[in-house]
Amino acid sequence: MFNLKEVSINLFLISLVTSVVYVNLYLTGSSLSGPEALAYELVGEAKNWPVREWIEQWMWQQESPYKFRILGKWLVWITFQALETPVMGETAVKNLFYQIFIVWGWLWLMATVISLYVYLKWLWQDLARSSAWQTAILGSVLFLTAPPILMAFKFPVHTSPNDLLGYFFMVIGMMAIVTRHSFVLCIISSIAVFCRETLLLLPFIYLITSDDKWLKRLLLSSFPVITWVTYRIVWWEAYVPSTGAYHNLLYPYETLGFLFLIFGGLWLPSLVGFFQFNTAPTLTRWQPLIKSFPMACLLVLGFNLMFARIREIRILFVLFVFILPLALWWVNQNINSMYYILRKWWYWTYLLLLTILSGWGGMILTHPLSIQEYGFYMQRFGHLYGGFGGGWVEIMMTYFWITMAGLPLLFGKYLYSSKN
Repeated sequence: MFNLKEVSINLFLISLVTSVVYVNLYLTGSSLSGPEALAYELVGEAKNWPVREWIEQWMWQQESPYKFRILGKWLVWITFQALETPVMGETAVKNLFYQIFIVWGWLWLMATVISLYVYLKWLWQDLARSSAWQTAILGSVLFLTAPPILMAFKFPVHTSPNDLLGYFFMVIGMMAIVTRHSFVLCIISSIAVFCRETLLLLPFIYLITSDDKWLKRLLLSSFPVITWVTYRIVWWEAYVPSTGAYHNLLYPYETLGFLFLIFGGLWLPSLVGFFQFNTAPTLTRWQPLIKSFPMACLLVLGFNLMFARIREIRILFVLFVFILPLALWWVNQNINSMYYILRKWWYWTYLLLLTILSGWGGMILTHPLSIQEYGFYMQRFGHLYGGFGGGWVEIMMTYFWITMAGLPLLFGKYLYSSKN
């Protein structure tokens, strides 16, 4: 049956996704700013090769572990093979590939946002709340305005088609878990391992949260793992994964800064929401989230610290399927106390002082430097301060302001409770 409200919501979400793609294309100095920038991001100096050669190199000859993450880029490559013709010149081929790359990114981001909307709506329907669709829209907006999405193609995030496709797999995998479709989850996870290895988090969540018998859980959760291991062995290539840990330790300020930027002001309300959440027997769709949240965070954070660079904020962002629902749940539970704080004169005075101090701090951090001073700051703060692309100090100050502005709202419930 035609539902005008749902169609309107989907059109609204598609327009938001398109706006975010536009920001990545033209406003962030990203690798999507043009065909040359994209070529350098994908293959480095090999961009000077004939276009068809470096595209083949990107598809089939990347070093480990990137060569294993093939599913997302295979879709780009196969589309390019279908549309490219031998008579096309180098510039036309390069532009065609660039356009296909952007279209696939837009499609997977759109699929992720629409499925996230459905996922959040299902969770809120489990709470029997009439605000399900409004909350789901808010969650989708928060997803799109998070730095790993809004700055997805800005150095040093290095977002690829596999990451955007991986977010989609993460959402539909969690939808299969919360609705108890274990065989669907097994199929999704087995396909997802050709996209990103971090998606093995899905069968792990199923293993520790499902009510199925242990034998069934072991069989269905181990099949994606066996698929992944077999794939790695057949296409084996050794690499040293510890370089990420070395970089994280070498630049601790950069590591902490980008760790904050992954979810910004959502870290605190999601953690407080988790500890305040009271699981009732009727909340069947929420139970897998609550039961697996601590272990999932520790696993992904530990993996990222040891085997990848925290500054590539797209990796830890897979936790959005936990962080967003818990933060939104906290907001939903404390909406009255938030309104109470927003009506206080001292809160707006606090915001004014915060804005002045943040602006002053931002001016100090971004004032022109000598070559020697710039080198010193780069050595200490890494790409959080500058480097190729730059601008992360300003971005961090913006999200820092949002986080600090939310602190009185976070603890306002105690003032509201004492008043009543």
